[in-house]
Amino acid sequence: MLFRSTVASATEVTRAPSKDLQAYAPYTLLLVDLDEGCRVMAHGDPGLTIGARVKAGFKEFCGVLGPVFAAV
Repeated sequence: MLFRSTVASATEVTRAPSKDLQAYAPYTLLLVDLDEGCRVMAHGDPGLTIGARVKAGFKEFCGVLGPVFAAV
C-alpha cells in the first residue's frame, strides 16, 4: 500500500530533544494529510514545504522503524 499525502506543516529540528536524536539533527518533522482522510506526524526529507505532494516509506530512527515521507 502506498500512502500519498499533502504536507500541512513542516519544521526543521536543529536542537534534538534527547541524546538519542542528536545524531540525526538537523531533521525535518511534518504534519501530512493522507489522501485517505487523516493527518499524521512523521519525519520527512529535507526541503519539503507546505503543499508538497509526498509518499510514505519507512526508516529506522534510534532502533525503531517509523514512517518517513519523500517527495512524489
